[in-house]
Amino acid sequence: MRRLPRQARPTTTAIARRRVARVVGPSSRRLPGQYTVPSPPGDLYPLPAAPRIRVALLVPIAVAFALAACPTLDNPFLPLPEPSYDEYVAYVQPIVGESCASLGCHGANDRTLTLYATDYLRATTPPGTPLDPDHLTPGELRWNYDGMRMRLVDETSADTAVLLLKNLDPAEGGIEHGDGLVVFESREDPDFQTLRDWIEGGL
Repeated sequence: MRRLPRQARPTTTAIARRRVARVVGPSSRRLPGQYTVPSPPGDLYPLPAAPRIRVALLVPIAVAFALAACPTLDNPFLPLPEPSYDEYVAYVQPIVGESCASLGCHGANDRTLTLYATDYLRATTPPGTPLDPDHLTPGELRWNYDGMRMRLVDETSADTAVLLLKNLDPAEGGIEHGDGLVVFESREDPDFQTLRDWIEGGL
């Protein structure tokens, strides 16, 4: 076998470079001090793959955070008070219908607390289903009841409940209603006492 002169014999490094160049072809570039490497699309190197997380494992966590952040009627993390529903229908709803559910107060759909009353706002019913002008439907009553008791979450005493004090004259220790409305002028008002007793029964 004929041996090439020493100065013309290709080195191992040169052979490796030629092999790499033949593999990657013309669409390649050379990094300083490195062999020729292929150029990725757009001249961007691929990022390392993100760790794969099973979606099924994330769903219970997301639901738990959503429930904890937003109290709802079915929220197991913030149980709602349970004042008597029957007492609400018999004693509290007449007060709500007379003093709280007018169209200029809570008898409007754009309020955070919307309340139904026979003389004001009524719930939408299926076409052809008449509404009793003298009585709320069971759905309307349940809506009002749930809306009222949701305002009792985190309350520890009926005497300090915001739901009660926002309707009391500030001069008597109440909280200003925002529009200056005063429902109860004193704590001796029979309707104030009725509402207070109903709240206390659910705390």
